[in-house]
Amino acid sequence: MIHGEVYKKNSVWWYTKQTEGSALRLSSKFKTKAKAFAVAQEELNEGRIDNLHTWKGNGSYESCMAICKSKENHNEI
Repeated sequence: MIHGEVYKKNSVWWYTKQTEGSALRLSSKFKTKAKAFAVAQEELNEGRIDNLHTWKGNGSYESCMAICKSKENHNEI
């Protein structure tokens, strides 16, 4: 799974994604939360990340979004 996060650190907004079990984190810096969130949400919608955690400017947790993929035709007779 690839996890995404949008958070504020040192007066700038960051979008970071990380593959589960990996120490490598890819981060992008943005001037506004809206821009960071838009990029992250686009990656979520296009399947490049599996879930997206968002943090408020004061550091408190805001929300989690995930795209659930259906398993079609797995119960056929």
